[in-house]
Amino acid sequence: MRNRLISPLLPAALALLSPWPVSAQQFEPVDDLQWLAIENIVSPVLRPETRNLDEARQLTGLARRELFDGRFGEARRLYSQARAIFLGVPWNAQSEFIASLALRPAQVAVDPEDDLILALGQHFPAGVPQEFSYPDIHFRFSARRWGGSDDDDILLLSHSELASPDLVEQPQYVRLDLGALGDGSWEIEAEVMHGEQVLGTTKTRLFTVSGLDEDSNRLREGLAGLDVRPGLQASIAYPLNLVQALDLRTRRVRDINLRSELDAALSLLAAAERGEDPLWRARGLQGRHYYSDTSGRIEPYRVFIPTDWDGSSELPLLAVLHGSAGDERSAFASGELERLAQERGLAVLSPMGDDPNSVWGNRLPVVLGDGTIPAPRPVIRDGRVQPVERLLVEPAEADVAATLALVRSEYPIDESRIYLAGNSMGGEGTLHLAAKWPDLWAAIAPGAGPIDPELIDYATLSTIPALIVHGREDPITSFAASRRIHERLQAQGGAAELLVTDDEHDAFERNLEAILDFLLARSREAQGRDGGRN
Repeated sequence: MRNRLISPLLPAALALLSPWPVSAQQFEPVDDLQWLAIENIVSPVLRPETRNLDEARQLTGLARRELFDGRFGEARRLYSQARAIFLGVPWNAQSEFIASLALRPAQVAVDPEDDLILALGQHFPAGVPQEFSYPDIHFRFSARRWGGSDDDDILLLSHSELASPDLVEQPQYVRLDLGALGDGSWEIEAEVMHGEQVLGTTKTRLFTVSGLDEDSNRLREGLAGLDVRPGLQASIAYPLNLVQALDLRTRRVRDINLRSELDAALSLLAAAERGEDPLWRARGLQGRHYYSDTSGRIEPYRVFIPTDWDGSSELPLLAVLHGSAGDERSAFASGELERLAQERGLAVLSPMGDDPNSVWGNRLPVVLGDGTIPAPRPVIRDGRVQPVERLLVEPAEADVAATLALVRSEYPIDESRIYLAGNSMGGEGTLHLAAKWPDLWAAIAPGAGPIDPELIDYATLSTIPALIVHGREDPITSFAASRRIHERLQAQGGAAELLVTDDEHDAFERNLEAILDFLLARSREAQGRDGGRN
């Protein structure tokens, strides 16, 4: 049986293949505005039978314009209306009211021993449906462990009556006792009730860790008198920076184990105080961090070094770009990439890329499974929409460049054998960064991320051996477009191959062994283009 990675390089859009947990009676909105926009881009492909599809697409186009003009609330209203059409959910006063609701915790990273103040507000004005008297509306607050089943790990937290029909002007504040929550990632859910009837739900994410203040103070005190290598210092300080960024909403994560992050930092601090540096030239799978001038944060990345590396031999290096809604941990989630890299003596870098949906700096449109080419997705940084036409910085590109430089300065990397690969959004990024830094890569493997074939720089890309990977049954992105890119590269004289399978959007993960074999058989030196160090 073929092994597969568990969602690491897939876009979160693949989750749309499963039914949304909503019904005509219970409309569940999406908290993340950027993800709501992405979901609506993919929905017509996965649900082409949707009634009023043209109306939904028109609403999505209107929402995009509102988004770029900075009217986030109205953009969310239009996106939510389009989503209701895709789902077959009636868009009426009830679903509009539910979609407007926003849960805004005072803190995103908390100690469960402390009470949490939660603001219940609205993203956009939407009154209580006329058939319900607002004093009869109440909310039931609960917590569900992230990743649990529908009935697992659900804890009732509080009840609260609706205090005002206008939650934009007068948000409602609720104090939640989190004492029953253990360490972990949670969804805080507010069910909108009329009597015993559930009208709908809205959610937000919360990350809990016991002893947060105590451990944070220990790290701050230890760092104050510490004189160590910047990378080690960044790894020790990372939990402090992460908690601050989560609370300020300048970093978005789907899931994070704060207990593990704190324990790792405390262990590094203890080692540093003994004069040791456990990270420098370490082997195995490692979480690494650095201070980024571009993002103003401490950025995480992952590195794998074969455990049997002799400490001096040059290592080939693969940079893997995660898919939408992924992070630096995604590529290693199943263990398959780590296993294969260990067998082949391959170093692997997996950068975060600033944001789960950064597109790795690519601003060209991708071709969807039905052949349509939507406008490039909006970029949201620090809560601000940055239209592709006016984007001044490319933080994801800067992150790839920075982490590559860090790995190459620490380990003896074979400069003629540096590779780039990724699936879906990571495939888009692979095509983009290959064309941008062509002298760096010995070979590339873009999977299921076909940029519009009419806009690709074939003259540049044809100088790099490429394995185009795509499943012919992919419902999300266009197999035909990937085949066209392959044909155009070959016509340009490029050493391009096409790996076609009967898989869907997961062809890259299902054929990882063949991909690594293709990459590792190639070097810039053998190709006669062993240029200078990038």
